[in-house]
Amino acid sequence: MTEDTARTVTIGEAATLLNVHRNTVRNRIKAGRYKAYKVVTAQGETYAIDVESIAKDVHHNPPIPSQPPVRHTTAQAAQPAQASAVVLVNQEAAVVRLVTHMLAPFVQELGQTKQELGRVLAERDQLHVERDELQRRAAIQDEAATFERDQIQAERDALEVRVRALEARQRSAQDTTALRAIQPDHTPETATQRPWWRFWKW
Repeated sequence: MTEDTARTVTIGEAATLLNVHRNTVRNRIKAGRYKAYKVVTAQGETYAIDVESIAKDVHHNPPIPSQPPVRHTTAQAAQPAQASAVVLVNQEAAVVRLVTHMLAPFVQELGQTKQELGRVLAERDQLHVERDELQRRAAIQDEAATFERDQIQAERDALEVRVRALEARQRSAQDTTALRAIQPDHTPETATQRPWWRFWKW
């Protein structure tokens, strides 16, 4: 028990000390006659009243001395039990209302969080679909580019083969020309062909 709690009393305790009704204590609190602040208990909200603020009224309204216990019949004894049960049910209902009221903001925030999470998941799925489509298009473009590159490479290789063949033919022709230029012509001179009748001597 803290020092502040030890210096305060409940509405019921204050009513007993002052020998007044609980509503009287509540009215005095609302009027500012007693210093008090709200606290939350298992039975719901109530007031913690400063002892010093009610001390002057305790002297003017001393509590009634306790009286000897009164014997009750069985029917009279059952009535307090029923009343206690009703009070307990009311207290439990008050606790449920209080807890529901306290949890309402958290429940609302949880619902909003679920909605936001659903929206984020939907956006993520859409991004995955777009990513897969871009990857598919990129794969098609890469395949087309590879095919075109292979065709260009094949054409270039064919051109290089043709160029090398032409260069080889050119070199062969140059070598033949040079060889003919440096070799003498050994072709024998052929005798002047005369008609056959010129060989006859007249």
